[in-house]
Amino acid sequence: MGDLLIVMSASFTKYHGLGNDFLVSVDPADLPGDDEVDADFVVAICDRHRGIGADGLLVARTPTRGPAPGGSGVAQAT
Repeated sequence: MGDLLIVMSASFTKYHGLGNDFLVSVDPADLPGDDEVDADFVVAICDRHRGIGADGLLVARTPTRGPAPGGSGVAQAT
């Protein structure tokens, strides 16, 4: 059988420079996972032949608790 195709709606911006490119998602309520973005999702979305194609995914979130000014995370596709 083939690969399972999951269709979802998510907003990304792609930034590139100096040979690297990253997908950026701000307040990603529409990304799979709770506090952590699913690693398999990152690999799939960053695949240059089957996904959008990027070196990784940068995630910026608005804090949900505490005095922290914000949250962020980096997930590499490799």
